[in-house]
Amino acid sequence: MPKRTSVAGVLITLLSLAAAANAQPQVTSFAELQGRLKIGDTVNVTDDAGKTIKGNVEQVSDTMLVLRSGGHDLPLPVLKVQRISRPVHTLRNGALIGLAGGSPLAR
Repeated sequence: MPKRTSVAGVLITLLSLAAAANAQPQVTSFAELQGRLKIGDTVNVTDDAGKTIKGNVEQVSDTMLVLRSGGHDLPLPVLKVQRISRPVHTLRNGALIGLAGGSPLAR
């Protein structure tokens, strides 16, 4: 039983560290976004109608976010944007969890 407890402890620790590393304070203006988003970053944007759009950042200014989505540039004025988030990389996270969980057992 002690080996299972230590594996579970290591896994829980790694998961909590990964979650803490990804956590960032929320921004409150497009001006703050300019320092966080880079051209080409993939983001999910929820507009004022509740529609979520996935695209790549083409431009960020104090008043506008331009996404490249479906082969087209989509200008999104600040008043239309409700939320911006980065997609969760479930495949990458699953691989990291598998690696973390399997490495103590490989001894």
